[in-house]
Amino acid sequence: MDHPESPAAVEQDVLTLEFMPTAADFREARDAAGQRTPWTYSLTLLLILGVAVAELLPLEDWYDAAVLAGIGVVASGVSYLAWRGLRHLLVWRRARHARSHGELVVRLDAEGLHVKDAFGEGQIPWTSFLRYAETAHLVLLVLGDRKQHVFALPRRAVVADADEDTLSAFVARHLPE
Repeated sequence: MDHPESPAAVEQDVLTLEFMPTAADFREARDAAGQRTPWTYSLTLLLILGVAVAELLPLEDWYDAAVLAGIGVVASGVSYLAWRGLRHLLVWRRARHARSHGELVVRLDAEGLHVKDAFGEGQIPWTSFLRYAETAHLVLLVLGDRKQHVFALPRRAVVADADEDTLSAFVARHLPE
Protein backbone atom coordinates (compact mmCIF):
# COMPACT_ATOMS: atom_id res chain seq x y z
CA MET A 1 0.00 0.00 0.00
CA ASP A 2 1.33 3.45 -0.84
CA HIS A 3 0.42 6.71 0.92
CA PRO A 4 2.73 9.40 -0.44
CA GLU A 5 0.84 12.22 1.30
CA SER A 6 1.12 10.64 4.75
CA PRO A 7 4.08 10.64 7.19
CA ALA A 8 4.78 6.97 6.54
CA ALA A 9 4.62 5.17 3.22
CA VAL A 10 4.54 1.40 2.99
CA GLU A 11 5.75 -0.15 -0.24
CA GLN A 12 6.46 -3.81 -1.00
CA ASP A 13 9.12 -4.38 1.63
CA VAL A 14 9.94 -0.79 2.56
CA LEU A 15 8.54 1.31 5.38
CA THR A 16 9.37 5.01 5.60
CA LEU A 17 8.86 6.98 8.81
CA GLU A 18 9.19 10.73 9.29
CA PHE A 19 9.10 12.06 12.84
CA MET A 20 10.57 14.47 15.35
CA PRO A 21 11.79 12.63 18.50
CA THR A 22 10.22 14.05 21.66
CA ALA A 23 11.07 14.03 25.35
CA ALA A 24 8.13 11.66 25.86
CA ASP A 25 9.75 9.20 23.42
CA PHE A 26 13.05 9.29 25.30
CA ARG A 27 11.27 8.96 28.66
CA GLU A 28 9.26 5.94 27.50
CA ALA A 29 12.35 4.26 26.03
CA ARG A 30 14.28 4.88 29.25
CA ASP A 31 11.48 3.50 31.41
CA ALA A 32 11.19 0.42 29.20
CA ALA A 33 14.87 -0.34 29.77
CA GLY A 34 14.00 -1.92 33.12
CA GLN A 35 16.78 -0.27 35.08
CA ARG A 36 17.13 -0.97 38.77
CA THR A 37 15.18 1.40 40.96
CA PRO A 38 17.09 4.10 42.84
CA TRP A 39 15.73 2.72 46.12
CA THR A 40 17.88 -0.36 45.58
CA TYR A 41 20.99 1.80 45.53
CA SER A 42 19.80 4.01 48.38
CA LEU A 43 18.95 1.11 50.66
CA THR A 44 22.26 -0.57 49.91
CA LEU A 45 24.05 2.66 50.82
CA LEU A 46 21.99 2.92 54.01
CA LEU A 47 22.82 -0.68 54.99
CA ILE A 48 26.55 -0.20 54.41
CA LEU A 49 26.48 3.07 56.34
CA GLY A 50 24.61 1.43 59.22
CA VAL A 51 27.02 -1.48 59.50
CA ALA A 52 30.06 0.83 59.34
CA VAL A 53 28.68 3.15 62.01
CA ALA A 54 27.69 0.27 64.27
CA GLU A 55 31.23 -1.11 64.06
CA LEU A 56 33.05 2.20 64.46
CA LEU A 57 31.00 3.99 67.09
CA PRO A 58 30.13 2.65 70.52
CA LEU A 59 26.40 3.40 70.67
CA GLU A 60 25.38 3.65 74.31
CA ASP A 61 21.66 4.27 74.07
CA TRP A 62 18.75 4.09 71.65
CA TYR A 63 18.81 7.85 71.02
CA ASP A 64 22.20 7.67 69.25
CA ALA A 65 21.00 4.80 67.09
CA ALA A 66 17.77 6.64 66.20
CA VAL A 67 19.66 9.80 65.21
CA LEU A 68 22.04 7.82 62.99
CA ALA A 69 19.11 5.94 61.40
CA GLY A 70 17.41 9.28 60.69
CA ILE A 71 20.54 10.64 59.07
CA GLY A 72 20.72 7.49 56.94
CA VAL A 73 17.10 7.85 55.83
CA VAL A 74 17.64 11.53 54.92
CA ALA A 75 20.82 10.64 52.97
CA SER A 76 18.92 7.90 51.16
CA GLY A 77 16.10 10.30 50.24
CA VAL A 78 18.50 12.95 48.99
CA SER A 79 20.35 10.44 46.80
CA TYR A 80 17.02 9.25 45.39
CA LEU A 81 15.89 12.79 44.53
CA ALA A 82 19.27 13.61 42.96
CA TRP A 83 19.07 10.45 40.85
CA ARG A 84 15.53 11.30 39.67
CA GLY A 85 16.60 14.84 38.79
CA LEU A 86 19.55 13.55 36.80
CA ARG A 87 17.29 11.17 34.85
CA HIS A 88 14.94 14.04 33.91
CA LEU A 89 17.87 16.25 32.93
CA LEU A 90 19.29 13.56 30.63
CA VAL A 91 15.91 13.07 28.91
CA TRP A 92 15.56 16.81 28.41
CA ARG A 93 19.10 17.11 26.96
CA ARG A 94 18.56 14.18 24.56
CA ALA A 95 15.30 15.68 23.33
CA ARG A 96 16.93 19.10 22.85
CA HIS A 97 19.78 17.51 20.90
CA ALA A 98 17.32 15.57 18.72
CA ARG A 99 15.35 18.77 17.99
CA SER A 100 18.57 20.44 16.84
CA HIS A 101 18.92 17.73 14.17
CA GLY A 102 15.43 18.38 12.84
CA GLU A 103 12.99 15.82 11.52
CA LEU A 104 14.25 12.26 11.32
CA VAL A 105 13.54 10.17 8.22
CA VAL A 106 13.95 6.43 8.76
CA ARG A 107 13.53 4.00 5.89
CA LEU A 108 13.25 0.34 6.87
CA ASP A 109 13.91 -2.25 4.19
CA ALA A 110 15.31 -5.76 3.82
CA GLU A 111 18.88 -4.53 4.52
CA GLY A 112 18.16 -2.54 7.66
CA LEU A 113 17.49 1.06 8.64
CA HIS A 114 18.49 4.04 6.55
CA VAL A 115 18.48 7.09 8.83
CA LYS A 116 18.62 10.67 7.59
CA ASP A 117 18.49 13.99 9.46
CA ALA A 118 19.50 17.58 8.73
CA PHE A 119 23.22 16.82 9.21
CA GLY A 120 23.65 13.57 7.31
CA GLU A 121 22.56 10.03 6.76
CA GLY A 122 23.64 6.54 7.63
CA GLN A 123 22.66 2.91 7.54
CA ILE A 124 22.22 0.38 10.37
CA PRO A 125 21.96 -3.25 9.19
CA TRP A 126 19.46 -5.62 10.84
CA THR A 127 22.40 -7.67 12.11
CA SER A 128 23.31 -4.80 14.47
CA PHE A 129 20.10 -5.40 16.44
CA LEU A 130 19.66 -8.38 18.74
CA ARG A 131 15.89 -8.18 19.13
CA TYR A 132 13.05 -5.74 19.46
CA ALA A 133 10.69 -4.75 22.25
CA GLU A 134 7.38 -2.92 22.22
CA THR A 135 5.85 -0.28 24.46
CA ALA A 136 2.54 1.53 24.20
CA HIS A 137 3.90 4.18 21.79
CA LEU A 138 7.27 2.85 20.60
CA VAL A 139 8.96 -0.08 18.92
CA LEU A 140 12.44 -0.38 20.44
CA LEU A 141 15.23 -1.99 18.42
CA VAL A 142 17.73 -3.33 20.95
CA LEU A 143 21.33 -2.69 19.86
CA GLY A 144 23.31 -4.50 22.53
CA ASP A 145 23.00 -7.11 25.20
CA ARG A 146 21.84 -4.39 27.59
CA LYS A 147 18.32 -3.13 27.01
CA GLN A 148 19.43 0.48 27.57
CA HIS A 149 20.96 0.70 24.08
CA VAL A 150 17.95 1.02 21.83
CA PHE A 151 16.82 2.75 18.65
CA ALA A 152 13.27 3.99 19.26
CA LEU A 153 10.70 4.10 16.46
CA PRO A 154 7.46 5.87 17.44
CA ARG A 155 4.20 4.28 16.34
CA ARG A 156 2.75 7.74 15.61
CA ALA A 157 4.93 7.88 12.48
CA VAL A 158 2.87 5.09 10.91
CA VAL A 159 0.07 6.15 8.53
CA ALA A 160 -3.25 6.83 10.26
CA ASP A 161 -5.29 4.60 7.94
CA ALA A 162 -2.84 1.69 8.14
CA ASP A 163 -3.13 -1.14 10.64
CA GLU A 164 -1.86 -0.23 14.13
CA ASP A 165 0.66 -3.08 14.01
CA THR A 166 2.24 -2.18 10.65
CA LEU A 167 5.53 -1.11 12.22
CA SER A 168 5.62 -4.05 14.66
CA ALA A 169 4.85 -6.56 11.90
CA PHE A 170 7.56 -5.11 9.68
CA VAL A 171 10.19 -5.27 12.43
CA ALA A 172 9.05 -8.77 13.48
CA ARG A 173 9.88 -10.06 9.98
CA HIS A 174 13.52 -9.11 10.55
CA LEU A 175 14.16 -9.45 14.32
CA PRO A 176 13.19 -11.79 17.16
CA GLU A 177 11.16 -10.33 20.03
